[in-house]
This record gives sequence, C-alpha cells and structure tokens, in this order.
Amino acid sequence: MSPEIDSRSKALAQVKNFFDTEKRIPQLPQILLRVESALEDPAVGGDELARVILDDPALTIQILKIANSTFYNPQGTKITTVSRAIVILGFDNIRRLVLGLSVAKMFMLLPRWTVYRRLWRHSLATAQLARNLAQIDGFTDTEVAFVSGLLHDVGKFVMGHLHGEEYAEMLNTGYLEPDFDLCRAEGESFFCNHQEVGGLLAQSWGLPKELVRVIGRHRPGSDWRYFDEALPGLGAYVILANQMAHLLDFPAVDATDDEDYDEDEYENVATNL
Repeated sequence: MSPEIDSRSKALAQVKNFFDTEKRIPQLPQILLRVESALEDPAVGGDELARVILDDPALTIQILKIANSTFYNPQGTKITTVSRAIVILGFDNIRRLVLGLSVAKMFMLLPRWTVYRRLWRHSLATAQLARNLAQIDGFTDTEVAFVSGLLHDVGKFVMGHLHGEEYAEMLNTGYLEPDFDLCRAEGESFFCNHQEVGGLLAQSWGLPKELVRVIGRHRPGSDWRYFDEALPGLGAYVILANQMAHLLDFPAVDATDDEDYDEDEYENVATNL
C-alpha cells in the first residue's frame, strides 16, 4: 500500500471513529426520519405526527412559536397544541421546519466564527436553489432536492470539528479566492475531503442511498457515473445549485468580518425556510 493510500485510509478511519465516539453530534436523522416516515404514510394523520414531534421538546416549542406567529396566525388565535399547529402550518412546512432546525443545531455546535455563519447561509441558499431547479425541471419530489441541498456540505461540519481553526482558515480562503480548489486542499492537508466525510456521515445516519450519493458527489468534476440512472437529475440540481449559490454569493456574508453575531440567527433563518 502506498503512503498516500495508507494516509487516506487512516484519515477516513479517524472520521469513522469520530462518528462513533463524539457525543456532541446531534442525532439528526432520528427525528427527521421519524417525521419523514409519518409524512409518507397515508394512514398517518396529524395526531400521529404530533405524537412524534412531542418526543422532541425543543422542536415542539419552535413549531408552536411559528404557528402563533403573525404570518401564519394573523388573527392572533392562541395555538396551544401541536396537532392544531400542524393544521395551521401544513405538512410541507412541518417537513422543512424539522429539517432546518435539526441542521441548525449542528451548525450551532461549531465555533461562533463568521465563516461558519457563511457556510450555514450557503447551505440554505443551495437548498432553495436546488428545490427551484427541480421544480422547473418537473422533478417529482422537490423536497428531496431541498434536503440534498441543505445537507450537501455537512462534511464541512465534521472537518471543522476535527481540524478546528486550520480548517476554518481553509474555508475562508475558499470563499475569498474563487479559483481555490477546496477538495484538493483538504486532501493535501487532511488526506480526505468534505465530500467523502459527508458521505460517510450520511451513511452512518442511515439516510437514503440517493442522499448519501449526492452529499458525497456534489462538486464540479464529480464523476457523474457515480449516480444511478434514476439520480442524475437530483445530482445535477445540487451541483448546479451549489455553483449558483457560490457565484451569486447569496445570501452574502462578509467572510472577513469577525464580529460576533446572535446565536439565535441559525434558528431564526431555519424557521423561515
């Protein structure tokens, strides 16, 4: 085995060990998959979905908060039950809210540096663009495109935990220098890149195969043969949305601005998906 391959194998083994031992990583798929399973089951109604949501007190509070907002409840009628909140918000909004808040929890565990705020906003922008592209193209499940876009850079979360300030500086360089090849730099410094790490994380979560593959191959130059015949559209939406979000710098955040920011920003943005 060559030294390069050996180093890469050790790096990926380190990542897998991190997944097994690091208790601070939220169990993202647990609530997501339970909610998704309930939403996909035609026999499950609002009351059954409410029981799933009630198992997560923080999520329950957020859903009631949104349902009582002036946007969804302009008459000001007090909404006190999750079942009623589901009726007010609708299943699609519940799905997006659960996803956005779950991912926001992950990003809040990273150091409160502006580069990670930018990563969070880029993920949101990619998700919205991927969903729009899928809708324009007539893709049957635009929410899958949204989820794929939101999670496409989840490997950067792990890289940030593993490599701290060194990785944050690398990310910052990537935002400031358009020609900077992030995956190559990651490979040279850490012997694996965020796509590989994200794919491993998605796999460890038990996410559907199509999500694992899109998360693992979303950069320009990715081998599109990696996608099954049924997946090239989904992969294309995320790859294009990722590029569009970078080119448009949307939503824009000054990567050189190190001012502190409100910790609630992640949740505030997540609840406005």
